[in-house]
Amino acid sequence: MFRITYIVLFGLFIALQSCGPADGVWKNDEIDAGIRQKLHALNEEVFDDLKQKRELHLEYNLALELINHSRTRQNVEILGHELRTRDYQLFDEYYTVAQPDTMLKIQNRNRGLNSYDVHTYTVARQMYTTFYLPRTGINRKMITLVYAKFDYGWKLYHWDIRPYMYNGHTALELLELAKRQIAQNYISDTRLTMQMASACLRPSDIVKYPDDSAFVNTYRLFMNRAKEIQEFPITLGDVSSKPQILGVYTKETPNGFYPMIGYLSTIDINDTLAVKAENLAVMKVIGNVLPGIDKDKKLLFHRVYNKESTAESMQPYFDMRTEF
Repeated sequence: MFRITYIVLFGLFIALQSCGPADGVWKNDEIDAGIRQKLHALNEEVFDDLKQKRELHLEYNLALELINHSRTRQNVEILGHELRTRDYQLFDEYYTVAQPDTMLKIQNRNRGLNSYDVHTYTVARQMYTTFYLPRTGINRKMITLVYAKFDYGWKLYHWDIRPYMYNGHTALELLELAKRQIAQNYISDTRLTMQMASACLRPSDIVKYPDDSAFVNTYRLFMNRAKEIQEFPITLGDVSSKPQILGVYTKETPNGFYPMIGYLSTIDINDTLAVKAENLAVMKVIGNVLPGIDKDKKLLFHRVYNKESTAESMQPYFDMRTEF
């Protein structure tokens, strides 16, 4: 009798196991409505806790690995601030069922030039990966949240936030812009555009663009070419005071990134009227020395030094900007 009961119970256990979700990957509307609703509610609870700084309540929805992680408090502060100051909306979401300890590669080819792959490691059989972006703004960061269904419930296992878009363009869109700029010999613009593109090439720890190795090769090619053609310092011989351009840098503003020209002047930066007069002369010739730097922009920033700064000694400077 015991043997028969054991066989029946064992068979019931196998049957129950087989009733679990089948292996697969479901994206956005493909996700079962009931599962999706439950996971959305969980995610909203996590977002609310981050916004309201309810760290103790948030901890209930964190995986043990996150609770004990040294950077958790820092991430809570960063994500909380971002969610309080920007209005985020769902970008893409994935529900996966697979054997634990498996590296999954999920291909998304529905985003045109910005199509991407998700590389995620399964720490549990069922996992939920979601990406969020701000609704507005030309500089946007992507929030990534990954949940796993452990034996103690659905818990947030991984989170990160990284740049997704600069000046209204993703990394691959910036790459296309840089190709047009270098074709016009706009070397300074090409350098700055490629720097922005590189900064948002990996918008998440688990997101990669399909051919990012080609991007890396193009980046090296363009930057090496820029270095060969445009070597600093550059003396502006057509300006009577002979200022020296030290370099062109990136200036972040609420309305995007713009070039900032750093140069040495023999005019005392405390004599602001004279420095501004010199800058007007600089602007008359800057397009000849740095082709394209005064084209297709709303702003151009200037930082003037009397002595070049070093890593050991930061020198005083005077900032200006030109509006087009």
